[in-house]
Amino acid sequence: MSEVLYRSISNWLSEPGRKQIDITNNTGVSKSLISLVLDKKGQKDLQFSKALSIIRYIEDDYLEVMDDYCRGLTKPMGVLNSLEYASNFGRKDLLDDLIADYSDHRGEVKEWVEIYKFERDRQMMKPEQAWEKCRELYGRVSLLDAKIKIELIESAIQFRDNEYNLKSFIERIENKFAYLRDGFFKDTLQVRYHLHVALVSLYEDVNIDKAVEHATKVIKSWLAHPYLIASAYHLLGHTEMYKSAANSVEYLEKARRFYKLADSPKHKDIDQDIFFVNNLHGIKMDLDGMDQEETAHQLYIRGEKERAAEILDSIKDKTAYGYLYTALSKNDAAALFTGYGMIKRSGNNFFSLLYEEKMKTMLNTERG
Repeated sequence: MSEVLYRSISNWLSEPGRKQIDITNNTGVSKSLISLVLDKKGQKDLQFSKALSIIRYIEDDYLEVMDDYCRGLTKPMGVLNSLEYASNFGRKDLLDDLIADYSDHRGEVKEWVEIYKFERDRQMMKPEQAWEKCRELYGRVSLLDAKIKIELIESAIQFRDNEYNLKSFIERIENKFAYLRDGFFKDTLQVRYHLHVALVSLYEDVNIDKAVEHATKVIKSWLAHPYLIASAYHLLGHTEMYKSAANSVEYLEKARRFYKLADSPKHKDIDQDIFFVNNLHGIKMDLDGMDQEETAHQLYIRGEKERAAEILDSIKDKTAYGYLYTALSKNDAAALFTGYGMIKRSGNNFFSLLYEEKMKTMLNTERG
């Protein structure tokens, strides 16, 4: 039961002018349920998502209060929701404590602890090690909820390794949500699912409208961790990159802000994305802070092809974009096809459009 929730509501209502109906109007939790928590003095709890919505509304430092609330939940479903909350909202200390406290439990709780321990530690693993661990866990767990969680982790590993072929993962899980138990855990998994659908829609299917629709659902969800919101804004920045440099950069700056809130090093990568977009639109910029490939790209749009080619020739391991800029600087069809092959193999059909456009231009120039 939850004395934390009871104490939080009681303290908030003790301030003049505050009423239970204010909580109901701002959270959707009925007045009768709030009254029940107060009447039972914490001996009656609510569904996890309802407790979270109340604490989020009435507490300035709601994450710290939620951490305390989670530590008081001991039933299997409460432990699962607490693990998902700690993982989803980046509560590292709480997650470590929960994993340590329940590592010796058996049955359903043990399965969940192993999954969240793996999710916590996977960033330190090589992709092939993480995939192997995913398959091992998937073969051992019995619950559908657990299998979907592992599949979403696996797809995140694939995307982290710059592989955009996520459609098979989405197809495997999209019809399984109907069979999950309603509640906080299902709702948080669906937020991650929306992000994965947005990624597939843009990078594999080149369906911008669908990508925007699902990314927007992530951004608007009160269950989304800042990292997920940052990823959604990052994607929206890409949806605009061919049409509007200004709109694209605006979304990318929002992505940077949320990556920082999530304490993610990815905020440092946003500069190169912004340089890429501005270069794509022929905008001249100072070279400070650009990596070698984008420096060469900028020199190319300034008309300094020889300097651009010299820099690109000095790069030992070019990315697909390095080969693109080499092709532009030297009018080198072989380099263009090499870069195109690399980007296509990654599954990124959206970025492939840039190469296909340059191919058409090069072909028309030769004919013309």
